[in-house]
Amino acid sequence: MDFTLRPRAKDYLAEGKQRILEAIAAIVPPGARARAAFLSGHPDRGILPMLEHPDQVIRSPGTGRIAVP
Repeated sequence: MDFTLRPRAKDYLAEGKQRILEAIAAIVPPGARARAAFLSGHPDRGILPMLEHPDQVIRSPGTGRIAVP
């Protein structure tokens, strides 16, 4: 078994899923449909690289992905 204190991509994805659910719960009024909500989905630590390189696709430093799950 491999133990590490460093988060892996699956850890970041699980945390992101939880944060998305919390954000939806915070912004969607009771009884409203969640698909009426909009979340930008920018990666953590990804805004500055996106501003510095607007012509490039920026990968999430934590997951390596280019899209919101």
